[in-house]
Amino acid sequence: MSRKNRGKKQFSQPNIWVALSVFLLIFVLTTIKILGPSSVTGNTIQPIGSMYKGEPLHLAVKDVPGLELVFTNAAEPIKNGQIVVEVDDSIPFDRPYFTKFSVSSEQKFGPLRFTFKVKEQDLYAKGIGLYDLRVYDYSDKEYPTQLLKQNYGYVYYIANVPDLGRFVFGKVAPAEKVEEAAPEPTTAESAPEPEAQPEETVEAPAEPLVGKAAEVPAQEKSGWWTRIAQFFRNLFS
Repeated sequence: MSRKNRGKKQFSQPNIWVALSVFLLIFVLTTIKILGPSSVTGNTIQPIGSMYKGEPLHLAVKDVPGLELVFTNAAEPIKNGQIVVEVDDSIPFDRPYFTKFSVSSEQKFGPLRFTFKVKEQDLYAKGIGLYDLRVYDYSDKEYPTQLLKQNYGYVYYIANVPDLGRFVFGKVAPAEKVEEAAPEPTTAESAPEPEAQPEETVEAPAEPLVGKAAEVPAQEKSGWWTRIAQFFRNLFS
């Protein structure tokens, strides 16, 4: 075998590997494009070829813990755009939380609806109850969160926000305790006066007449005889 033929044989095998590598790369990129979101860079990126105003967008999220779906719609016609969802641990938050993330785009989108899927035991491990979760934006504005369902150890929540931004899916702030006012002390002026009880009239027992009171009948008797005697004296005088 000549040297020329041996050289051709040696170079034919590397060309096959190069072709296979190119084919595999094209296959991976095509699959990523068909499936939609990409996690190659650590973010969830949804490329958008074109959308008309009002067209809905369903975005399946893979790289933000607990966040499963983002639903929104185009607020303007979009061509060659994209929307990015990524973890954002730089958001300040002073309570237990499950995840911090941001949703951004150079294009305009309408209100967003988030669907969260979290393990129930992970919530308890963080000291968060089933009904203690809310969505907060970067300005700490609170958005209500609805428990959608519980299924096979997972808990599903939904929440609505008005616009793209930075968000925390965390524990609600504890309610402030309202101190009860102490009762006002009762003073002598404000104290109610006791009702006056009617005095009972006690009749003194009858006592026997003594002294002058006892002499009155005797005096009346002696005066009567005196007047009779005076009458007869006047008659015979």
